[in-house]
Amino acid sequence: QTPSATNTVPRIVSMIGSSTSTVVASLFFIVLSYERNAFMLTFFIGSILNGVLTKVMKKLINQERPSTELESGDGDAPGDKGMPSSHAASLGFIGTVTALNLPDTFLFLPREVVISVMVAYSAISLLYRVGSKLHTPPQIYVGLVLGVSNAVLWNGLMFGSLLGDQFRLLDIVSDWFHLEQSGGVFPMPYLLIPAVVISKFLRKNGIKERLE
Repeated sequence: QTPSATNTVPRIVSMIGSSTSTVVASLFFIVLSYERNAFMLTFFIGSILNGVLTKVMKKLINQERPSTELESGDGDAPGDKGMPSSHAASLGFIGTVTALNLPDTFLFLPREVVISVMVAYSAISLLYRVGSKLHTPPQIYVGLVLGVSNAVLWNGLMFGSLLGDQFRLLDIVSDWFHLEQSGGVFPMPYLLIPAVVISKFLRKNGIKERLE
């Protein structure tokens, strides 16, 4: 078995980087389950579309990772192409939408402090992926730009600033799922779909083996 490249990465960077998928996906589902509102549901739909677009671009560009023999601590399949980085695109999307909608104070911390922590966490995670030879720097840059760009566009669609209030996604999603009739939150059984999607994502990233 080929030794993992994480041996050349500082331990703290490896710990953060190899657990990013688990931490981000789990936190997203926890917040989605707690809020169950139009914003989080639309946010979830956007994150799925962002991921699909990234996968399509991977197949179209068809650029290999720096090393196809290495497997990351969070289970990347060597057959998965490297351009653009799915992790960078996801962090860019989720981080940007979150940052754009943070209140002035969150968990007793100023908005700027929370955003700084998010940026630092993402930077360490992406540094891990380069240091582990899972991606080249350009693959990270392109993924990040893709995710951030999609987030800005999706956020504009959510709040109607892009195409106008008649195409405000928050209202459209609210109508589709009849959220007004349920006090602005969707029923708990609706969580089954994101639960299945996120659990499949976590299994792909090797979480099932760690739990067993």
